[in-house]
Parts: sequence; C-alpha cells; structure tokens
Amino acid sequence: MVETFRHKPDQTRLNKTEADKTGPDKTGHDKMASGNEVNLGLSSILTYVISFPEDDKRRAVISERLAKQTITPTFIDAVNGRTLSDAEKQQYLDPNRQNWLPRQLSAGALGCSLAHIKAWQALIASDADCALILEDDAVLSDEAAPILNKLTGRSHQFDIITLHHYKRRPRHKIEQLSSGHELSVVRYNQIGAIAYLISRQAAMRLIKEVLPISFELDVYMNRWWQHGVSNMLIYPPIAAEDGRESSIGYRQQEPEWPNDTPILKLKRRLNRALDSTKKRSGFWAYLNAIRNRWQ
Repeated sequence: MVETFRHKPDQTRLNKTEADKTGPDKTGHDKMASGNEVNLGLSSILTYVISFPEDDKRRAVISERLAKQTITPTFIDAVNGRTLSDAEKQQYLDPNRQNWLPRQLSAGALGCSLAHIKAWQALIASDADCALILEDDAVLSDEAAPILNKLTGRSHQFDIITLHHYKRRPRHKIEQLSSGHELSVVRYNQIGAIAYLISRQAAMRLIKEVLPISFELDVYMNRWWQHGVSNMLIYPPIAAEDGRESSIGYRQQEPEWPNDTPILKLKRRLNRALDSTKKRSGFWAYLNAIRNRWQ
C-alpha cells in the first residue's frame, strides 16, 4: 500500500483566513437553475464553495443560485497550482507517486487538492459536525433540501457522501432516502469532487493522511482501504456541473516522468495489482461496516 507520511509542511498557504462569508450577489445571473425562488430550508447547513477570489462573476452566479435554496456560502479561495514555485510544489508532492502512476500530478490537480484541504481545515476549525463542499460550477437539484437535512442530522454515521454520480457503477443500497433516491455504496471508485457532504471526523482523518499528495483529490477521497474513510453516494444524483468549463478542476494531460525506466514500470504494475487485491478483498467487510454504522 502507499506509504503513509506524517510530516506537516508549511501550512501558510493552506491556513490563510481568506474564507469569507458572503450573501447572494445579484451582479451574476444563473441561467442554469430555475428562475422561481423557493425556500428549500438549507440555511442551517454549513456550506463551503471553492472558487478563485478574483472570479467575481462565478461567485455571483453560485451565490444567486444557492440563495434560491436559502444557502449563504462561505467561499474558500481556490489555489492556482500553476503559480506555485517548484519548491512549493515539492513541499506538497509525494516523491513515491512514480511507483504507482505513469504520469506526474498536474499543477491543476495539485491546486485542486490544496483547495479542498483548505475546506476541510475550515470545517475542523468551525463548530459544525459536517459541511457541504461545492466547487463553483455545482448545481443542487430541488430534491436536495429534504435529503441533505436528513443526512446532516446523522453526521456521526457517515464520513463522506457524494452528491453527484458520473457512471452507472454497481451499487449496494444502504437506505432509501426518499421515494426516488437511495443512499448507496459503489464497489468501484467515484470520480470528481464537485459536491459532497463530509463529517468533521472524516475531515480530521483525511488531513492526517493527505500530505504529501500522491493521488488526485477525488481518487484519494475514495481510497478507503488506505485511510479508512468511507464514501457513500446518493442515487440518482442531487448535484451536477452547470456546463461551464471548471476553473477548479484539471483537464490537461499530466506530464510523463522524465526518468522513467522499465524497472519502474514493472514496479507500478506490481504495486497496482497488490493495491487492487487489497481493495477487492476488503470490500465486503467495508460494506458491512457501513451498514452496521448506519443502523
């Protein structure tokens, strides 16, 4: 399995208090959501939105969108990994990634990871038991309110609950949340970190394990056999992207390793095979533990 690192690099960039509460800004116009304002009763849910501080338009759009669901978000300043110096990048990157993956972690993926870490730190510093974390292109469905209110009252029973869903992967039902939605576990990894609920205890555990960064953020969040944090999902999804190009995500191709060798390629194949065996052999115990916790 991936070697666990416990050292803590300089937290200056991650601990800045730039998270600012803001009400709905009417300078932006949401063309994706319904024009009818409805009170969906989500005002009590601590909500963090990851967004670049200079992107006033995107902040205005999602503020207006969330205001229709009675959410006043706290903005977490996104991190532009492309502006980090080589020294800063090396401070956060796991040198052992080459033993696992054929490409380097891209600058965009690094910045995305650091931004989500900042959101986890903000939750830990708050008095809340859980938080809703959104990237600034997320859209919550009208069905989200009763489901989220139900789940936040049970934050001691979950770690992460993903609100979006990209692929039709085999699901194992945990509970029927409403007439049309269920809480499930998938055997294979989810992709993306657009919208999710995370409990305080899960944030604390992930913070201890995440640095240095070996995997893309969404991949890391789903590696339950590594860090012990469970990840459930809501199906059908109650969140989606709004169709704009993400400013937080990373779509560019990661650079290849400049010093790759046949020995390293063989080592990667072996490590991935061992990793997959551990995941597959532990899945049913993982699923049963989630079901027992949820009772």
